[in-house]
Amino acid sequence: MSFSGISVEQLIGLVKNLPDDQKRRVFQELAKEMRQKRQRLMQKAQKHIRALAASRGLDRDTMNDEKRLQFIDDLIHEERGCL
Repeated sequence: MSFSGISVEQLIGLVKNLPDDQKRRVFQELAKEMRQKRQRLMQKAQKHIRALAASRGLDRDTMNDEKRLQFIDDLIHEERGCL
């Protein structure tokens, strides 16, 4: 894949040739972006899990950790047809 005529390999080479402080800045920016994406994904997943729980007459937010894990385990096995 290339961006504006620069291949990923070229981009990696450019970053490798940066001074350490600039490499750190590039890494920090990329890490920040990945954290934000992960946070959005987790929020979407939690919303979906809440809806699944509600459809079964449960309140995900009032469940303790053990009950949440059991609920997820039940969902996984339900999807696999194990129940």
